[in-house]
Amino acid sequence: MSSQGGDIASTTTYVDYQTEDGTANAGSDFEYTSGTLIFEPGETERHIEISIIDDDVFEEDEHFFVNLSDARNESSSDTATGN
Repeated sequence: MSSQGGDIASTTTYVDYQTEDGTANAGSDFEYTSGTLIFEPGETERHIEISIIDDDVFEEDEHFFVNLSDARNESSSDTATGN
């Protein structure tokens, strides 16, 4: 069972992300990517584009991570008042 919390109808939420090496390595298997996702009030889904580097070398399946951090909310009243 999963649950969701918070009032997504009235807040903007920011979440930082960055890729991290696993068995796949940034620069040779994928392009390092970082940034901030912005969820507008009511949004529950965002997408991150990560470029995969394709070469002619056979490799077993590899993986990398996308770390999410520093989730923070801004209420609509904060936006209206400039806080």
